[in-house]
Amino acid sequence: MDERPDNVAATDDERRAASGWLRDVLANTVDVAPLSPWIKQATQRCIRRLPSWIIAAWAKALNFDHVSAYQACPDLAEAVKSDAGTRIVKQYVEAHHVVPLANILHQLARRVSRLSRTNRLSAPADMIERQVCALSMADCTPQGEQFIQQTNSILCRAERGNHPLIEYQMLLEGKQRQKLNDIDALLSRHPYNSWVAERIVEIKRWLGIEPPSFRIRYGERTPLWDSLWNNILTGG
Repeated sequence: MDERPDNVAATDDERRAASGWLRDVLANTVDVAPLSPWIKQATQRCIRRLPSWIIAAWAKALNFDHVSAYQACPDLAEAVKSDAGTRIVKQYVEAHHVVPLANILHQLARRVSRLSRTNRLSAPADMIERQVCALSMADCTPQGEQFIQQTNSILCRAERGNHPLIEYQMLLEGKQRQKLNDIDALLSRHPYNSWVAERIVEIKRWLGIEPPSFRIRYGERTPLWDSLWNNILTGG
């Protein structure tokens, strides 16, 4: 029997409802967006499968109070499908070059995968993973935008004006290990690095490839406590 105060239970209900609301808003946004079919289908599958805790975590990471937004505009998911909503989504997709960016990221991911399978990566896989995530998500936070500006000189973007992911692929294919090390050194001392690392851990945890973590609280031992540790250590 749940003996928590009613206001705590109500807060939990609101959070669950807000996560479902945000999922519907995202799904409808993708549905009306002028995206390539493969981008739309892959994104919609991801939205449907994402657990609510990741949706809430990413909303928090982007400084988006989805609970307050849900309370203020509970009908937004339907409003997105209106003519005005569709027009706004179209403008956003075009202004942020969503389709070209998705195509670039898809191409880079396939290239990295091929190089990895043939043991031809010019840097450790975890370094490349971290750098690709940092470059692809830079527009999500002010710190990320600052990081991109600081990597321009390493990526040589001033000369060609390509997207940073294109420049990064050139570094990989050219086996320019020193520049990859320079990017990694810059990222490792940048505040944006922690934000990126948290997102990677969250996705790996969802995919089941991140080792579980345990928080140990010291207190009086009980038979139940001993049984819990026995199950953890023996896999029971």
